[in-house]
Amino acid sequence: MSAGLQGKANELPPGYSSSFSGLISPRVSVANNAPRDKARIGLETNRLRIGENMASEREVTDAKLGAVEARTETRFVELNGKIDRLAESMNGKIDRLTESVATLVTSINDTRVEVRADNKSTRVTIVIAVITSVVAGAALILTTQSTLLTAFQTGISVKSEVRP
Repeated sequence: MSAGLQGKANELPPGYSSSFSGLISPRVSVANNAPRDKARIGLETNRLRIGENMASEREVTDAKLGAVEARTETRFVELNGKIDRLAESMNGKIDRLTESVATLVTSINDTRVEVRADNKSTRVTIVIAVITSVVAGAALILTTQSTLLTAFQTGISVKSEVRP
């Protein structure tokens, strides 16, 4: 609670009941008892008005505002605590996610290196197959040509022997 409210609790004129000072003291419990607190504030203000030393309307309003401020500050502190817990939780999740992404990137890089190595061996195999095919095609052409040449020469020699 702010220092201003604590100062007001010490500045109460003599003759006011201790219950009135309880409304603005830091001991006010407002965590989850809003309806009960409203009823208590109403009773306290009635006691002040009925008693010998009647409080002015401004003092009653100040007391109510002090209680509202105390409840608001309590809620604010609770929300800050919740936000801090969520931030810590999110930081842990972000750290685990970062580790997971780093592991995934490492795995992808390893797979890429393996695929490139496989591609290199595949390229070598394809080049060897093409060279072998070209050599085999050339051998086939040369063999066919030499066979045709031999057959032609044989035909010429047979022709010359058949005709005298």
